[in-house]
Amino acid sequence: MVSLGHEFSNSVYLVPIINPTGLLDIIRGPFFSAIGTATFAVDSFFFLSGFLTFYLLTEKLYPTNGKGNYLMFYVHRYLRLIFPLGLIIIFTMFIFPYI
Repeated sequence: MVSLGHEFSNSVYLVPIINPTGLLDIIRGPFFSAIGTATFAVDSFFFLSGFLTFYLLTEKLYPTNGKGNYLMFYVHRYLRLIFPLGLIIIFTMFIFPYI
């Protein structure tokens, strides 16, 4: 839903609208609610990711009374995110043009 909302906003705001009545038909359609509520999905995603990050950080720091290795927390987060990001970049550069 988040990707769909971003794609719709990019297509509406970056491309000139040739047929405004066609846009009104899309907005009045039954499936537009998924696009219109994409901002709430983004807000929920940010809330949940922040909450889970806070929970994991406090779970590790609570037994040590807040004395922990903050650098290793960021290194672990970086290593956890860099490999999926690299796979997405490789897929986009080398495989996606053939699809």
